[in-house]
Amino acid sequence: MKKAIWFIFNNCQQLQPYFEEHLQSLQRQHPESSDFSEMQQSTFPDWFAKRIRDMYSLNPPQTNEELYALSCPPDHRVTSYKGYVVNGVKFRVESRDDCKRAQNCGVMVPGVHNDVEDDYYGYLDEVIELSFIRDFRVILFKRTWFDTDRRRKHVIFEPHFISIDTSRNAYKEDPFILAYQAKQVFFIDDPVKRNSQWKIIERISHRHLWDIPEDNNAEDLLEDVNLLREDIVEEIVENVDVQGLSDTIDDFIDEDIDDSDCSMEDFGSELNPDDSDTDTDKSNHEIENVESEDDDL
Repeated sequence: MKKAIWFIFNNCQQLQPYFEEHLQSLQRQHPESSDFSEMQQSTFPDWFAKRIRDMYSLNPPQTNEELYALSCPPDHRVTSYKGYVVNGVKFRVESRDDCKRAQNCGVMVPGVHNDVEDDYYGYLDEVIELSFIRDFRVILFKRTWFDTDRRRKHVIFEPHFISIDTSRNAYKEDPFILAYQAKQVFFIDDPVKRNSQWKIIERISHRHLWDIPEDNNAEDLLEDVNLLREDIVEEIVENVDVQGLSDTIDDFIDEDIDDSDCSMEDFGSELNPDDSDTDTDKSNHEIENVESEDDDL
């Protein structure tokens, strides 16, 4: 819990002036010391809580609500999730991802290592929600980082891809990131190093299909839509009076239609119209003979 809270403090821009003020106070109290990182980590939460309480007692309206909530300890009951959707991307923890066909546990975060801009890669282990007073909540991703130190040669940078050894873990003292900082990547088996823990890192551009508002109303969506084309000149069209029309269906039939172009050959038939009439008369004659024979019987 202390690591999670300290990580939140360090990633809150509004707290940076208070960090500087607290560091100056430590330097005045301990002029013989040169490294204040551990001392500041252990004493800053209590100092910050007292500092915000004093500000709130003097002028409550001027006290930032988020800072006041952070100065109070969070609820000791921590909520854990197996998955989370952030920035339109769906993430799942590795333990849940193992039984799925799709992979959603790969995480990448840009950062700086040894004063060099570098990216960090790992698997998502847990999604944690910390609850503060006044209904302020913070979502953290706890993950296992792979060793990306180029000096140890556990990561290979090629012109068109990056290969990393997922069996080598590092940065265990810094397991948290804020949920919105995460970018999703996929780890594909390295075809050159088969049956090993080496993976090819695949980055993709997401379409944010999961970023769907929950309380949308169709009427609200069309409220601000302008359906008027301003690039077209307005034109007035007179209405046509249809009440005085007395035409019937026969008035729309053209008796002078020329059927000369419509022959039987156009439909693939080899039947002669004259033969058709002859066959029809013959069939009628045979029917009459059959009826006369039935009468004799």
